[in-house]
Amino acid sequence: NRDAAGNIIDSKYHLGKRDAYNRFMGKDWQARSASLGNLALRVKYMLEKNPNNDVKTDDDEDSDLLDTWQEESSKTLAKRLLELQIRELQMELAEIDYELAVARTQSNEMALQNDGDVSQLQIARQKCESQLMQAQESLALYNNEVDQEGLLISALNRMADMSTNNGKNAAPYRGAMGYAPMLDSREDVDGGILPYTSPYDLLKEIIGDQLNADVIGVVLENTNLLDGTLMLGGGIVLQRRTAKKTVSLSGEEITVSDEDEDYGNLDAKGGTTILVECDADEAVGVALACDMPIRIEPQLWERSNMVVEPCPTDEDTDSNNVYESIPKWTIKNTDTLFLVEGEGRNASNMTNVSPLRVPTTTSLFDRLFESSTSSSSSPTPSFPTDNPIQSLDELDTMGNQEKARTLMSLSNFQGKLPRPRVLREAKMMGTENPLDKLLLPLIDESVRRQYLIRDAEQRGDDERVKELQSSKSRRQVAMEKAEEAREYGQDDLADRYEEESNVYENLRADVTQDEGSYSRFLDKDEWYERERQARIKRTKKSSFGTLLDGIE
Repeated sequence: NRDAAGNIIDSKYHLGKRDAYNRFMGKDWQARSASLGNLALRVKYMLEKNPNNDVKTDDDEDSDLLDTWQEESSKTLAKRLLELQIRELQMELAEIDYELAVARTQSNEMALQNDGDVSQLQIARQKCESQLMQAQESLALYNNEVDQEGLLISALNRMADMSTNNGKNAAPYRGAMGYAPMLDSREDVDGGILPYTSPYDLLKEIIGDQLNADVIGVVLENTNLLDGTLMLGGGIVLQRRTAKKTVSLSGEEITVSDEDEDYGNLDAKGGTTILVECDADEAVGVALACDMPIRIEPQLWERSNMVVEPCPTDEDTDSNNVYESIPKWTIKNTDTLFLVEGEGRNASNMTNVSPLRVPTTTSLFDRLFESSTSSSSSPTPSFPTDNPIQSLDELDTMGNQEKARTLMSLSNFQGKLPRPRVLREAKMMGTENPLDKLLLPLIDESVRRQYLIRDAEQRGDDERVKELQSSKSRRQVAMEKAEEAREYGQDDLADRYEEESNVYENLRADVTQDEGSYSRFLDKDEWYERERQARIKRTKKSSFGTLLDGIE
């Protein structure tokens, strides 16, 4: 976390990758480092009185007993650390003696280099022996009860200094590679938090530090629009934190809430509540990280809860695999089929009447790497060939489930269906159906234009109505004239207009796009299509014998 010139970068400008990695690996975690120097300092801070805790509480007797117990336990721990340091110094001294013996027995061919090695090892041995004597003297004085607390604090300070080689190998910043762990100050210990236990701990910190929001709720809901199948999805309820500002009132500065501060985000001021959709497993992970209950509708709970029992395990099996130590459960409900997304099932074997599907983050992530091309050898058309909705009346008579099925059947639909909750909210607020927003760009351009004209008329937007009517395609004009002639009983005229409409439809490469929205060179030439239609009319079916029998 340094710039190109070696300057320390302010923590609020960190990219976060190194910090997250160090936290997951437990390296130099604030107030949680397991290095000998930090353990010694934490015991030292326990022995010393905290200047921030001078205020007495109401339960003075309980507080004094707790302080006495903490002091005694700190002294015991400090003695154990001192004994551990003596053991490590003895081992280090033995290793130096071994290296000295090896260096002194080397051949005379490398005598000059060996002399240099021997001198360096002798200096290291004297230093190690001096440190060992100081530690042994401190332990002897402690056992003789001579100023135990002062001796321990002095010994703990020496341990901390030794861990960084008296500051020569001190880390320039927390988590630096190749240095001794950074020593924690009292403020670091007082403000220390537990390391990450899962990626959701990191997500929780990002939500608070970067999004300026708090997780106030976790929900599970049904995400499937079709009856008969329950598909669980999750939702995280976030509330934007209200900014604080300092104002001067009668010469005194006070801190108040700044209701107008949006942190640079439109419509996201303090107190704003946002529901973020996610997968079910993500919702459970966030709930565990935030220690929050998961809320679910009673009807959904009745449909999704099931009776389970633990799978039998072989007690003789001894495995070090952590996944094999997690108990496995089996579902006893015979009327419910439980599917995790990504599991293959034969449709002929799915006889259960109430499937329950649980999408997972892994299965959705794997889908990103799946090939989008079909496995068949037939080429994929450049434009969609399906056009299921032919009139505005047909669109109006469709329900939400029919619209959802139509969207899933369209070859050019690559989006994601809204959840039932979104449809209910849109209906309560009187806004446009979210399914219509997804369906309109993919249906026949004439039907879409009729829908937009009607919507503009209902809103009283006369300019929009004129704009839409003036930009009608020739195909739509012919279709409307055919309908008008049919209403007046002019069937022959209506047939001619319908034939004209079919010609314009055959010219178009994609009837779902507005006329002129793509290159005209992709459409057929009008003279060619009219000549082809005329040639078809002149051709007699009888001249082909029985080849065209059954073909209209």
